[in-house]
Amino acid sequence: MDALKAQISELTQINAALEENVAGLKADIVEREQHIDRLRETVRTLEGRLEATKKELEQAKEDLRIEKEEAKKREAKYLKTIEEQKRLIKKREDEIKQQAIIIAEKQAKIEEQQQEINELKMAVKKLEKELEKVKKELDEAKKKISELEKRVTSLKAACEKLKVELKEKEAEIKELKDAAEKYVQQIAELETRVTTLEQDLANTKEELKQRM
Repeated sequence: MDALKAQISELTQINAALEENVAGLKADIVEREQHIDRLRETVRTLEGRLEATKKELEQAKEDLRIEKEEAKKREAKYLKTIEEQKRLIKKREDEIKQQAIIIAEKQAKIEEQQQEINELKMAVKKLEKELEKVKKELDEAKKKISELEKRVTSLKAACEKLKVELKEKEAEIKELKDAAEKYVQQIAELETRVTTLEQDLANTKEELKQRM
């Protein structure tokens, strides 16, 4: 029973530790999901900025096209403006590339976080299965202890009954021993008397023979 109680104590501690691990993992999952939501919001913001930049780029290209057409007539006058537009286009293209890189990095990070969350969810499911198993073993152990306690109670009652019966038998045996000792003493006395009588008889016969 002590071993079962120790096992129950150990299972209870394992149960508490598993519940604490599950709670921690679930909290970590919630935090990571919130982080992913923030990253997704950042991606959406960057995508919006990227779309706006693309529109600006298209507009700038259209402006450049118009400027080039007009530059045929006013090339000298607007050459500086064209170069500025080129620089602006190059700048916008560089920004688009940079934003595309940032978006790719954010997306990769989101996928990595999602993978970690999936792994954590699997770990939580595994721990929940182990927790269910431990709870089942704990219930079975408690049931066994209850059954053993009932058997112990029954055996104790039977032992008490046997002790009473044993005392009664011991008293009877003592009485029988006392009676037996008394009978042995009486038999010894009778044997002594018989021996004495036989001796007296033998003496009497001898005396009769002598007289005859």
